[in-house]
Amino acid sequence: MTTVAPRRHDAPIAGHPTVRSGGADAPPDQGQPPRLVTTQPGRARGARVDVVIAGLLGLLALALRLATMTAQSAWVDEGYSMAAARHTASFITEFTGRYDAHPPLHYLILHLWLGVFGAGVEQGRLLSVLCGVGSVLALYSLARILYDRPTAACAALLLALSPVAVWFSIEIRMYAMAGMFALLALLCLVSATSQNRWWPWLTYAACAAAAFYTDYSATYILAAGALGALFMARTRHLAARWLTSQVLLCLLVAPGLPLLAHQSGNTAATAWITAPTLADVQAVAVNMVSQFTTMPAVVGLCAGALVLLGLVALAGDLGQPEGRRAALFVLCVTVAPFALPLLLSAFRPVFLTQSVVTTTFGLLILFARGAAWLAARLGRWALLVLAPLLLLNAASITTIAATPINEDWRGAAQYLRQQATPTDVLIFDPRFLQLPFDLYWQGYGRSNPERGYPLDETLATSNPQPLATAGDLSKATAGARYVWLLVRQGQETVSLPGDIAADQAGRWLLAHDALAGQKHLQGVSLYRFMGKRQVSDRTGPVGSVGLGETSGQGG
Repeated sequence: MTTVAPRRHDAPIAGHPTVRSGGADAPPDQGQPPRLVTTQPGRARGARVDVVIAGLLGLLALALRLATMTAQSAWVDEGYSMAAARHTASFITEFTGRYDAHPPLHYLILHLWLGVFGAGVEQGRLLSVLCGVGSVLALYSLARILYDRPTAACAALLLALSPVAVWFSIEIRMYAMAGMFALLALLCLVSATSQNRWWPWLTYAACAAAAFYTDYSATYILAAGALGALFMARTRHLAARWLTSQVLLCLLVAPGLPLLAHQSGNTAATAWITAPTLADVQAVAVNMVSQFTTMPAVVGLCAGALVLLGLVALAGDLGQPEGRRAALFVLCVTVAPFALPLLLSAFRPVFLTQSVVTTTFGLLILFARGAAWLAARLGRWALLVLAPLLLLNAASITTIAATPINEDWRGAAQYLRQQATPTDVLIFDPRFLQLPFDLYWQGYGRSNPERGYPLDETLATSNPQPLATAGDLSKATAGARYVWLLVRQGQETVSLPGDIAADQAGRWLLAHDALAGQKHLQGVSLYRFMGKRQVSDRTGPVGSVGLGETSGQGG
């Protein structure tokens, strides 16, 4: 079977050499083993191999995410997402514009998803799970175009086992979806630079706009990818198409810029974010590699070694025209998503793990490129250089699956289901704590009166009757034999007697009622009060009415 040289737009981007039509006398590229030009059947077999490898890695990613999907209780932000998504599209758009710090696309897609598959926590998280799996498949395809099959497989394997990727893939928030859209945009952009077709450029603009409208943090990697792709545009023709695609993208995101400007002026939505310290930067950097690790120093050493190995490989790639383009692209999408929010935080703090999580994509390609480069010189066994990091990540995923990390609102609802009578009043301080609680409480069909304190307009997505004054507290608890106060541990500003840490609601209840018991769960405290006029009706000492534990940490 004779071989034919590929067309220009089919050439491998990373500078992998081919035997040219000049025959055996044509020298291979310096520093790389020669590779025969594949025939059409050979390309088809290679494509099938890629599908199998990507499919297996996708199944691994899916299994890990499904296995951990229900391990953690839903927390406040997930309750916020679910409550918002249950409203109409017009309400979501208006609400996010007035009170939220994120664009509305995730809530809108979640709204459609819940309408089809149900409104439970598991259904909401499944959408993020699928987005996380989609990111693994997209990263494999991106790395495969940039480099070779070993690099692509290693990068996708690292993402499938990335604790930070797993964590955001099992959370009802926008970060997994934004990451998937951003990766799809980069994949289309890189594909467009090696093809003489329009559709990859158009698809890139659509995916990039979707990423922007899902979460603004995607802008960092999109800007980095656009710059990196410009380096890969080898002709003026491609450069012109690159410019056209950027103009189209600007037109697509322009309607969202007034919303972004308005939300940026609403400092209350992000006032809790503080300026990053050196310790914060180090912690976020560790999270990008192995979040929830118990050995951050070891993770730092492994990451440092892999970064050094990857930079050595990229240095070699810089000596070849095609390799230089891929190397510059990888450097852009690795450095910029981390550095840009850090620099922006000098003016307004935005530097958080979730705002720089897209750094993971370029970083894992860098790790994989270094491992594949070493394996090409020392043999496939050299890929084991990734083994320490994979083991550390497996341990971190075990932590996610077995250790309570989120506030245990699921446990709080289960506990009150057993302990609360139908006439007990539930008080949430602050009010928004009702959102994750109700995700589980409403499933029990209980209709206990629920009140939030203080009044907070930003939680208009749920239906508690707010308590704006102490007088409202008095009216809400009138006639109730028991009143339950639910607070978040570590977030309160006033410490009160009886092991209670609460704000105004706790202060008022202590002044007017008797503390009858308390229960402490992961991140959540429940306090049971009884009207002082009814203390004589109780049997047993204060603190023992119907509660298994009166202080300390409960199960």
